[in-house]
Amino acid sequence: MMTAVLTFLSALLVVGVCMAVFVWLGAPVYRVEPVNVRVLLSLLLEGKATQSDWDVFIGMPIRHNPRLDTIRRRCRDIVAGEAVVNNGKIRLSERGKQEVKALLEALPEEK
Repeated sequence: MMTAVLTFLSALLVVGVCMAVFVWLGAPVYRVEPVNVRVLLSLLLEGKATQSDWDVFIGMPIRHNPRLDTIRRRCRDIVAGEAVVNNGKIRLSERGKQEVKALLEALPEEK
């Protein structure tokens, strides 16, 4: 009986320590800055942007910067109508490239 109690208390202690560490570390944060968007859009224009990178950018709202989120939503619309995916890379039409270049120029400068 004593072994069961010690085992239970040991397990409770391990779970408690794990929970404390998780609370202390906090949840991971996906924070996109203008430089990240600039790099991704440059890769997109060069035909080197991967679909997985693009899906992460498009799929996550940018709540801390409404201007970047507006650019993100515009990019989503451009790629939906002006791009094809080939071997995991996104290829833009000429019109799509022009629109992405305009967005790239409208990006705020890094601080």
